[in-house]
Amino acid sequence: MGYRALTLVIKVGTTPRRAVMAALFLVAILPDRLASHPLHTSITLLSYERGTGSINISIRVFADDFARAAAQWSASHSSSRAGQSPLLAYIRSAFSITAAGRAILLGWCGWRRQGDLVWLCFRAANAARGDIAIADRIFHDLYDDQINVVQAKSNGRSINLLFTKDDKPKLIR
Repeated sequence: MGYRALTLVIKVGTTPRRAVMAALFLVAILPDRLASHPLHTSITLLSYERGTGSINISIRVFADDFARAAAQWSASHSSSRAGQSPLLAYIRSAFSITAAGRAILLGWCGWRRQGDLVWLCFRAANAARGDIAIADRIFHDLYDDQINVVQAKSNGRSINLLFTKDDKPKLIR
Protein backbone atom coordinates (compact mmCIF):
# COMPACT_ATOMS: atom_id res chain seq x y z
CA MET A 1 0.00 0.00 0.00
CA GLY A 2 1.45 3.35 -1.02
CA TYR A 3 1.45 6.42 1.18
CA ARG A 4 0.27 9.82 0.18
CA ALA A 5 2.69 12.61 0.94
CA LEU A 6 1.61 14.64 3.94
CA THR A 7 3.00 18.09 4.54
CA LEU A 8 1.96 20.25 7.45
CA VAL A 9 3.23 23.80 7.76
CA ILE A 10 2.96 25.73 11.01
CA LYS A 11 3.05 29.49 10.50
CA VAL A 12 5.73 31.68 11.99
CA GLY A 13 4.26 33.23 15.10
CA THR A 14 2.38 30.10 16.14
CA THR A 15 3.01 29.48 19.80
CA PRO A 16 5.40 26.60 20.47
CA ARG A 17 2.75 24.91 22.62
CA ARG A 18 0.26 24.84 19.70
CA ALA A 19 2.96 23.61 17.32
CA VAL A 20 3.84 20.82 19.73
CA MET A 21 0.21 19.83 20.16
CA ALA A 22 -0.17 19.62 16.37
CA ALA A 23 2.98 17.48 16.11
CA LEU A 24 1.86 15.11 18.85
CA PHE A 25 -1.58 14.84 17.24
CA LEU A 26 -0.01 13.81 13.94
CA VAL A 27 2.21 11.27 15.68
CA ALA A 28 -0.89 9.79 17.33
CA ILE A 29 -2.96 9.50 14.14
CA LEU A 30 -0.20 8.08 11.96
CA PRO A 31 1.32 5.26 14.06
CA ASP A 32 1.81 2.90 11.10
CA ARG A 33 3.92 5.53 9.36
CA LEU A 34 6.21 5.78 12.36
CA ALA A 35 7.53 2.25 12.44
CA SER A 36 11.12 1.96 13.58
CA HIS A 37 13.67 2.99 11.03
CA PRO A 38 17.09 1.36 10.82
CA LEU A 39 19.12 4.58 10.51
CA HIS A 40 19.59 7.07 13.30
CA THR A 41 20.44 10.30 11.56
CA SER A 42 19.61 13.97 11.48
CA ILE A 43 20.51 16.48 8.82
CA THR A 44 20.98 20.17 9.46
CA LEU A 45 21.16 22.75 6.69
CA LEU A 46 22.84 25.90 7.95
CA SER A 47 23.60 29.15 6.15
CA TYR A 48 25.81 31.75 7.77
CA GLU A 49 26.51 35.23 6.41
CA ARG A 50 29.67 36.48 8.09
CA GLY A 51 29.10 40.09 7.04
CA THR A 52 25.70 40.43 8.68
CA GLY A 53 26.08 37.68 11.29
CA SER A 54 22.77 36.11 10.21
CA ILE A 55 22.24 32.37 10.64
CA ASN A 56 19.41 30.28 9.13
CA ILE A 57 18.96 26.66 10.17
CA SER A 58 16.72 23.80 9.05
CA ILE A 59 16.99 20.58 11.04
CA ARG A 60 15.50 17.35 9.66
CA VAL A 61 14.69 14.61 12.17
CA PHE A 62 12.52 11.49 12.24
CA ALA A 63 9.19 12.24 13.91
CA ASP A 64 9.23 9.15 16.14
CA ASP A 65 12.71 9.96 17.46
CA PHE A 66 11.65 13.55 18.07
CA ALA A 67 8.59 12.52 20.07
CA ARG A 68 10.64 10.03 22.11
CA ALA A 69 13.38 12.57 22.88
CA ALA A 70 10.83 15.21 23.91
CA ALA A 71 9.06 12.74 26.21
CA GLN A 72 12.34 11.79 27.90
CA TRP A 73 13.34 15.45 28.16
CA SER A 74 10.01 16.37 29.70
CA ALA A 75 10.23 13.53 32.23
CA SER A 76 13.70 14.51 33.42
CA HIS A 77 13.43 18.33 33.16
CA SER A 78 10.21 19.28 34.89
CA SER A 79 11.48 22.80 35.44
CA SER A 80 11.70 23.76 31.74
CA ARG A 81 11.22 27.44 30.98
CA ALA A 82 7.60 28.46 31.30
CA GLY A 83 5.78 28.33 27.99
CA GLN A 84 8.56 26.45 26.18
CA SER A 85 7.51 23.10 24.77
CA PRO A 86 9.51 19.96 25.58
CA LEU A 87 10.21 19.55 21.85
CA LEU A 88 11.71 23.01 21.52
CA ALA A 89 13.55 22.74 24.85
CA TYR A 90 15.08 19.44 23.78
CA ILE A 91 16.38 20.76 20.44
CA ARG A 92 17.78 23.90 22.06
CA SER A 93 19.65 21.72 24.58
CA ALA A 94 21.01 19.34 21.93
CA PHE A 95 21.96 21.80 19.16
CA SER A 96 23.93 24.94 19.91
CA ILE A 97 26.04 27.58 18.23
CA THR A 98 28.64 29.79 19.87
CA ALA A 99 30.74 32.70 18.62
CA ALA A 100 33.74 33.96 20.56
CA GLY A 101 32.65 31.76 23.48
CA ARG A 102 29.19 33.34 23.58
CA ALA A 103 26.04 31.25 23.04
CA ILE A 104 23.90 32.36 20.11
CA LEU A 105 20.17 32.40 20.85
CA LEU A 106 18.36 30.73 17.97
CA GLY A 107 14.89 32.09 17.35
CA TRP A 108 12.13 29.66 16.49
CA CYS A 109 10.62 30.18 13.03
CA GLY A 110 8.38 27.13 12.68
CA TRP A 111 8.25 23.53 11.60
CA ARG A 112 6.66 21.27 9.01
CA ARG A 113 5.86 17.60 8.83
CA GLN A 114 6.75 15.70 5.67
CA GLY A 115 5.83 12.02 5.94
CA ASP A 116 7.96 10.42 8.67
CA LEU A 117 10.16 13.52 8.89
CA VAL A 118 9.93 16.80 10.75
CA TRP A 119 11.76 19.92 9.55
CA LEU A 120 12.53 22.52 12.24
CA CYS A 121 13.42 26.14 11.48
CA PHE A 122 15.62 28.47 13.55
CA ARG A 123 17.12 31.89 12.83
CA ALA A 124 19.44 34.41 14.39
CA ALA A 125 20.08 37.91 13.05
CA ASN A 126 23.19 39.92 13.83
CA ALA A 127 24.29 36.93 15.89
CA ALA A 128 27.96 36.46 15.17
CA ARG A 129 30.97 37.76 13.35
CA GLY A 130 33.92 35.54 12.48
CA ASP A 131 34.20 31.85 13.29
CA ILE A 132 31.28 30.00 14.86
CA ALA A 133 31.30 26.66 16.68
CA ILE A 134 28.50 24.14 16.32
CA ALA A 135 27.59 21.36 18.75
CA ASP A 136 25.08 18.82 17.46
CA ARG A 137 24.07 16.23 20.06
CA ILE A 138 20.56 15.59 18.71
CA PHE A 139 19.42 12.08 19.78
CA HIS A 140 22.87 11.10 21.04
CA ASP A 141 21.11 10.49 24.35
CA LEU A 142 18.78 8.01 22.60
CA TYR A 143 21.09 6.07 20.27
CA ASP A 144 24.76 5.19 20.46
CA ASP A 145 24.90 4.95 16.65
CA GLN A 146 23.25 8.36 16.02
CA ILE A 147 24.97 10.34 13.26
CA ASN A 148 24.23 14.03 12.72
CA VAL A 149 25.27 15.76 9.52
CA VAL A 150 25.55 19.55 9.30
CA GLN A 151 25.76 20.95 5.79
CA ALA A 152 26.88 24.54 6.22
CA LYS A 153 27.23 27.34 3.70
CA SER A 154 29.22 30.38 4.65
CA ASN A 155 29.80 33.15 2.13
CA GLY A 156 29.65 30.84 -0.86
CA ARG A 157 31.75 28.09 0.71
CA SER A 158 30.26 24.69 1.60
CA ILE A 159 31.35 22.79 4.70
CA ASN A 160 30.15 19.36 5.82
CA LEU A 161 30.44 18.36 9.46
CA LEU A 162 29.74 14.93 10.93
CA PHE A 163 28.82 14.51 14.60
CA THR A 164 28.84 11.19 16.45
CA LYS A 165 28.37 10.54 20.15
CA ASP A 166 30.77 12.47 22.41
CA ASP A 167 32.09 14.73 19.61
CA LYS A 168 33.19 18.19 20.68
CA PRO A 169 31.88 21.37 18.99
CA LYS A 170 33.29 21.99 15.51
CA LEU A 171 34.28 25.29 13.89
CA ILE A 172 32.98 26.90 10.74
CA ARG A 173 35.72 29.23 9.56
